[in-house]
This record gives sequence, C-alpha cells and structure tokens, in this order.
Amino acid sequence: MHLPFMHAEVERLSNREDLKVRSRQKAAILKEIYLMPEPSRRAIVKSLGIRSSTISALIDELIESKAIQETGRQTNERGRPRLNLALGSNSRIILSIYAEHFQLIGGLVNLEEQVISEAVIPIPKETTSAEFIQIFDNMIEQLLALVPENAKLVGVAFSPLGTVNASNNQWSKVSRWPNIEKVDFNYITEKYGLPVKLRRNIETILDYEIQTTREFWNKDIALFHWGYGVGSSFASKGQVIDTERGNYTGIGHTLVNPDSSQKCHCGALGCLESEAAIWSLLPQYAQIDPRVLQDVDKTYEILADAFSEKYPFFKEAMNAIKIGLYNLCKIYSPDYVLFLSPFARNSNIVATLKRTTETSFPKATNFEPEFRVIDGDYRGALYANVYPFIRDELLEIIG
Repeated sequence: MHLPFMHAEVERLSNREDLKVRSRQKAAILKEIYLMPEPSRRAIVKSLGIRSSTISALIDELIESKAIQETGRQTNERGRPRLNLALGSNSRIILSIYAEHFQLIGGLVNLEEQVISEAVIPIPKETTSAEFIQIFDNMIEQLLALVPENAKLVGVAFSPLGTVNASNNQWSKVSRWPNIEKVDFNYITEKYGLPVKLRRNIETILDYEIQTTREFWNKDIALFHWGYGVGSSFASKGQVIDTERGNYTGIGHTLVNPDSSQKCHCGALGCLESEAAIWSLLPQYAQIDPRVLQDVDKTYEILADAFSEKYPFFKEAMNAIKIGLYNLCKIYSPDYVLFLSPFARNSNIVATLKRTTETSFPKATNFEPEFRVIDGDYRGALYANVYPFIRDELLEIIG
C-alpha cells in the first residue's frame, strides 16, 4: 500500500523531541485527520487526550493556514450538528517534472501526492541546452495554466537523468542528450518567482521505493539501473545519500575493462556505461536488426528480447554489468538490491543478476543481499520529487 509521504512525515514530526510541544501537537492532529474515518474536533480531543480548548485553538490555526478545512455537517449520536475535518488537499501545489526516455513529463502534485494535471513534451536526442530551456519553460507554462484557483504554488521540482549539482541547481551532463550540459535552473526563480529544487532522477526513484515499501525503512538499499545509461543510488538506514556534485555511487563510470578502446561520454575508456549501456549497444545490434533504430517506441523491448550471449557484444556487456553489480554489493553491503531496467523483461538476465547479487559475499559471512526487480519506468519520480517541498511546507504549517 502506498503511504503518502505527508502522512508518514506528520507521524515523524509528531514524535520529534526537538520541536516545540505545540508543533508536535499540530502534527499529531494532521495525523489523526488522515487516520480517522470521520475526523472531528471532538474525536481528536478524545484520541489525543489533549484539552479541548488547546485542540480547538490548534485546529483554528491549521484552518487559517489552509492545511485543513471543515467540511459538511454530520449529526452526532445526540442529534446535534457536527463539522468534520479534512486535509486541504489542493491548497498547496508543487510543479513536479522529470525526464523519461526522450520525454519531459510534468504534473501538478498536491501535498497528498495526488496528481491534479499532467503534461508531456518530447525531447529530441539532438536538443541543445538553450532548446531544452525553451522546452522546460513550455512545460512550466502549460502546468501553470492548470493550477487550481487560490492554490499556493510551492515550487518547481525537477529530477533529471545524468549528473546533477543539486547545491547550485545545475544539470551538468547526461548521456541521453549529449548536447545538453551545464543548464542552470536558478533562472526559474528569477523568471517565475518560484523556488526550484533539483535532484538526480535515480535518487528520487529510490526515495519513492523506500517510502512506499515499509520493509525498506531503516534498511541499506542499493538501486542499480541499466538502461540507456548505467547508474546507481544508495540509501543508508532508509535515507538516500547524495553529494552536492550529484555523482554519489556513480557506478556507470567505474572502470570494468582497462583494455577497452570504447570511449564513454564522460571521456574515459572502458567505463561500465561504454561497455554495456543501451547507447553503446544500439549501433552494434542495429547491424543485425535495423528495427531497433527505426521503431523508437519499441527500441528497449526489441533489445531486451533479443539479448543473448550468442552475440559477442551482448556477452561482453553482460560480463561488464555483472562486474559493476558485484562491486556495488561489495562496496555498500546492502540489505536489498533493486534492479530498474528495460532488460528486466528478460528472465535470463534477471536470473543471472540475481545470482550475482546473492553470491557476492562468501557463505561464511552469513550475509546475502536480496535482489528485487522494480517497475521499469520512472513514474515514482513524479511523486518523490515533491518530498523535500512537502517536508518544508509541513514544518512551516506546524510552526
């Protein structure tokens, strides 16, 4: 079951001892409104055991901030009218944008992670930095036109592929669009008056998987992505780790073949990406089956279904991926390895990588990471993109 981040976060806030008592009580009220089938002032007083006057004052403050609202009258057991409480779902809206395949996908997302509206714009492979900014502006303007009346616009969240310098809001480089580099997104604040937050797509997806899977909370988890590029992310005790330069766990650019003459987009030779990423395999497989380049919508499907070690370049790619995955396990000793890849549709590939994960540590250590395949798209980014903004907004709401 998907537990929206807001609901998990108010539970954490209600137990944070470093916050004022009043702030913790407001967080507890928000939690009760989510959990109760028919939340009311009286029901919350009974559940929390806090004085009625205190609860009433705190609820009035939450209503004034538009975090909650009082809804239609109900009749209690004595026949008296009663107002129920509800979260003010669309009072705050975040523009959440991410890139997938050769598309820019955006949505209006509220604090409960409900997607109000969506838009999709293609990003051709030849797109330059300047052209991408025009595409991004187009996306923002499409979404702004769909914002509900009287809603507060919280900010713009973008999770790009490739390398991101989150501290400077800069998209540094990406294999999929080689002509896009060093795009500074601080212009968003100047042009639209909205704060902007950037985060690597692969960290955003891992955050979503952790949030939506309770058994991942407080665990060490590595996400391994094999697609157009190769990448990874890591969470320690359920918290995703990254550096300001946005290249933490950059497994795709580790050396796996020192004798290779294949140049990577990063400029080095023998990287995991240049040996196994889809961008490096396409030209070789296209000589066998030209459809892989002609039918772009089915490129990944064709390549995954055709993957066989009878082709030398596929065999070499598989060996490189096994080395990369093995090293990832050795370095981080994760409880779980999550595999995100269009190649996950190929059961032989999944079985091979599962074996690689499970045998990465000697039996004497009594430790075996669990290998899991996760959904092969990036939609989780649409939701997890907004987590940092939700956290900031909740802290502001509870004061």
